[in-house]
Amino acid sequence: MFPIFNTKGEPIGFGGRILDNASAEAKYINSPETPLFIKSKSLYNLNLAQSAIQKEGYAILTEGYMDVISCFQAGIHNIIASLGTSLSDGHVKLIKRFTNEVVIAYDSDKAGESATSRGLDLLVKGDIRVKVLTIPSGKDPDDYIRANSAESFRELIKSAVDLIDYKLRRVNEYES
Repeated sequence: MFPIFNTKGEPIGFGGRILDNASAEAKYINSPETPLFIKSKSLYNLNLAQSAIQKEGYAILTEGYMDVISCFQAGIHNIIASLGTSLSDGHVKLIKRFTNEVVIAYDSDKAGESATSRGLDLLVKGDIRVKVLTIPSGKDPDDYIRANSAESFRELIKSAVDLIDYKLRRVNEYES
């Protein structure tokens, strides 16, 4: 179970890992929505990350709780997640309160690539500069840090490409 807090650090919901993946459509499940907890307007770890985001000048956006936890434990504190749900206009408005730049570090699998493409458009529409971090071997940030190191992940962050380079790379991969 992962507690979810608002930007003031007040608990508003929970997320949990589904242990029996065979019968589940998703890996995680969140609390039902309430007037206080609206998934499309909540970002995991923003309560702890907001000062680091402002200091670093950008947020690193991941898909899941464990991605955030591994990065945070590794000393990367400007890290947030969209609660395992697609990025929304509400998320973009919330991010915009703290920064004008985002590095998307979604999983490198098909679902993560799809989510990245959708997220790019929303972030650009929200007037946020976007870079995309590509994690080798179809891994997510949590897997990558565990298999390599925090320093190696920091190097990946530095190598994140801007929106145009990412889209050109995707077109070239598609044509190949």
